[in-house]
Amino acid sequence: MLILYKRTDWRKMIDVLLLMEKENIKPSLFTYRLLIETKGQSSDLAGIEQILENMKGEGLESDLKFQSVLARDYANLGIKEKAKSILNEMEGDNLNENKRVCSSLFPIYAQLGSSDDVKRVWEMLLDNLIHLLEK
Repeated sequence: MLILYKRTDWRKMIDVLLLMEKENIKPSLFTYRLLIETKGQSSDLAGIEQILENMKGEGLESDLKFQSVLARDYANLGIKEKAKSILNEMEGDNLNENKRVCSSLFPIYAQLGSSDDVKRVWEMLLDNLIHLLEK
């Protein structure tokens, strides 16, 4: 229901969330991601921050998809430092060992205008492609 309302009338998401609360159904990471996406689309930074606080209060940890959505939203809102911090966390200590995040990192680094990071990730993507073609 949340996905349907996110696409058609985000205000109806509130009804679903209230019903979940009434029935004592805890939001999942997926639910929080949908809420973050919705707040990001409406440029509601305070709403994003509140959702993050609620999520932390529930003891949920973000995954790569969630981090990617959050970094994109911060980039869209012009909060470059927070976006870059999340991207650095996604990369981890060694991008060579964490190649699966490259496709998420690339467009956000480009959006941030971080040409050095775009070049670095692009070269990693090309290396991966070349290795796949050689097999």
